[in-house]
Amino acid sequence: MDIQQLRYFQKAAEKGNFARAADELYVSRATMSKSMSRLEAEVGFPLFERTRDGVRLTSEGERFHENVQAVLDAYQGLEYALGNVPHQRTITVGVPLSYTSIFKPRLRAYEKAHEDVRIIVKSIFDADGQDLLDAGAIDLLVTSFPVHDASDEGLVLLKSPIYIAMRSDCPLAQRDIVTLQDMADYSVVYYLSGFAEFNWAPKVGTVREVFENDIMYVYTRVLNEGMLFPAPYHTLPHESSSITSRPYDGTSNVIETRGYISRRIQDDKQLMNLVSTVRQLLVIEDKELRQKSS
Repeated sequence: MDIQQLRYFQKAAEKGNFARAADELYVSRATMSKSMSRLEAEVGFPLFERTRDGVRLTSEGERFHENVQAVLDAYQGLEYALGNVPHQRTITVGVPLSYTSIFKPRLRAYEKAHEDVRIIVKSIFDADGQDLLDAGAIDLLVTSFPVHDASDEGLVLLKSPIYIAMRSDCPLAQRDIVTLQDMADYSVVYYLSGFAEFNWAPKVGTVREVFENDIMYVYTRVLNEGMLFPAPYHTLPHESSSITSRPYDGTSNVIETRGYISRRIQDDKQLMNLVSTVRQLLVIEDKELRQKSS
C-alpha cells in the first residue's frame, strides 16, 4: 500500500466511478481499476461495490475511507512542513452541469501546471449561482443567468447559438431554420425554471418548464410528446435517428455565458488576480465552440 493508491482510492470514492476518477487524475482507467483491485487484495476485504452505473463504498470501505482521508491530510501536512509542496491558493469555481465538459478540462490543465493553485470545480444548477456567489461558497461563477452584485459585469466566456431540438419526424425538421412563427402551434419545454424569461427564449406557443433539472427528462418529453426544446447549441444531444435540431432565427438567437468573480474576494488582491487569470483562460472563441460541438 502506498500514498498513490490511497489518493486513487479517495478520488474513486469521491466520484463513485473509476473512469471519472481516472480522468481527473490523468491516469488510464485500467491503471485505476488494477490499483483498486490490488488495494482490496491487500486490505483483505472489498472496498467498493461494483454497479452498472459505477461504484459505491461498502460498509468496510466507508470506515477505510475515513482513515484514508486522515492519512492523506497528514501526509500533505508533512510535505508542507518539509517544503516539498509550495503553499497553495484554493479557487472554487461553480460550473453548471451542462457546461462541465467544456470548462473542466481547462481548469484541470491549469491546476496540473501550477502546483501552487488548487481548483475545486463545483457542479451547480444555473439558478443557484447567485446565492452561492453571494454566500462566498464559490470565487468564480460560470453561468448564462443574469447575476447582480458581482465584482464586475462578468467576462463573456462563450456565445452559443440557440437551436431548437425536436423529434426527427417533426415537420419543422424539414426546415433549414426555425422561426418564431413556425413554433406557434407547438409546446415549448425548458429544463430549468426561469429559462422562459430570458431574452433569447422564444415567447411563443405553450411554454412548459420542467423543474427536475434533468436534461434527459426533457429529451424524453420532446420525443414522447412532440415538444420543442430551445437551448444553447453545445448543450444539445448529438443527432440521432429519433432527435434532431435546427437553428433558431429569432431577434435574440445567441446566449452568452459569463464568468463572475465574487465581491467577497476583492480585498485579497493576490487571489483576485489569480481568479481573473483563471477566468480569462475559460474564454472560448466561436470557432473552437463549433469544433467542440461538432
